[in-house]
Amino acid sequence: MTQVAVVLAAGKSTRMRSRIPKAAHSIAGRPLLAHVLFAANAALDDARFATPNSLLTSAHEAEDRGSQLVVVLGHEAERVKQALLEVRGLPSYQVALQAAPLGTGDAVRAALPLLTGNGPERPTTVLVLYGDSPLVRPATLTRLLVTHEQAGATVTFLTGEADRDTGYGRIVRDTAGLVRGIIEERHCTPEQLGITEVNSGIYCFQADWLWSRLSRVESHPSGEYYLTDLVDLAANEGRHIETISAPLNETAGVNDRVELSEAAAILRRRTLDDLMRSGVTIVDPATTDVDCGIPVGMDTTIYPFTVLHGATEIGENCTIGPYSSIQDSLIGDNCTVLGSWLESAVMDAGARVGPMSHLRPGTHLGTGVFLGNFGEIKN
Repeated sequence: MTQVAVVLAAGKSTRMRSRIPKAAHSIAGRPLLAHVLFAANAALDDARFATPNSLLTSAHEAEDRGSQLVVVLGHEAERVKQALLEVRGLPSYQVALQAAPLGTGDAVRAALPLLTGNGPERPTTVLVLYGDSPLVRPATLTRLLVTHEQAGATVTFLTGEADRDTGYGRIVRDTAGLVRGIIEERHCTPEQLGITEVNSGIYCFQADWLWSRLSRVESHPSGEYYLTDLVDLAANEGRHIETISAPLNETAGVNDRVELSEAAAILRRRTLDDLMRSGVTIVDPATTDVDCGIPVGMDTTIYPFTVLHGATEIGENCTIGPYSSIQDSLIGDNCTVLGSWLESAVMDAGARVGPMSHLRPGTHLGTGVFLGNFGEIKN
């Protein structure tokens, strides 16, 4: 069993009203697309070890497989790749290019050359998800993958519960509860609009079946090819289709600046919750902003109106804030940063800064160094 993920990020979002491609917009210290890549990579690793019949039984063997992620890019592909280069610890990935925006089915088809070669580990399962869904949790994707493998399904996809007029496609089932297809909202009858189970747009496919059926998906009047048609095709063939459910706010895409802000608030709170559970005191989470992936040592206290951004690391038993901003800086154990601004600076153990001081790029305070109020140092 070999599992791969195809992340669709080729679209051009006009609702963002930006010259920056949507996938490259930053949220919680990472581009939108990077959050999805981290989640998908973690889920693939977890699912591989959770599935009894997995052929990969060690981390070394997993590394030998190379990248398990394929990103489909289109609009401003080079700018998206450049944004990803700046992400610390990003898992490796391959890039497929979708020449024209012809829908989700065509985007997956663009990834085929990278997934159907003659290598020793041709994928048997393909996870497909979207690059503008930064809130999806690795545990949800793992559950989807494991369910798909254990059920021996041809297609397994994620559903959610929603009210009327949501914009999501409705899941149509027969009297036995089997999936018969997905109806896009604009094509629903009044009766179908009353269906509360909707499509979240994240799928697992049996790989060989997917490759053979993609060429049979027909274009819609818009000229686009839709992945949802593959669910209809599998149902018509009598194939085994499975679903699992997850909250829609976890799988929703980010389409404009309002949704970007809302998603950032959720990610920020998740990050702070994880830090507090690891032994960090956050005095007021509502006024504290910490980028995803920033390590903070045990027994450190972060006071209100403090932001930690970029490649920052904070040691143990530190006092940070209030009113401190730390960017791309390394803070040792037992340090204090009181109401000060740090940029690309280093503080060794026991150093203290502030209040109202500024460490500019290249500053290095040695062990136990004290810089009082209204001081500024560079290089």
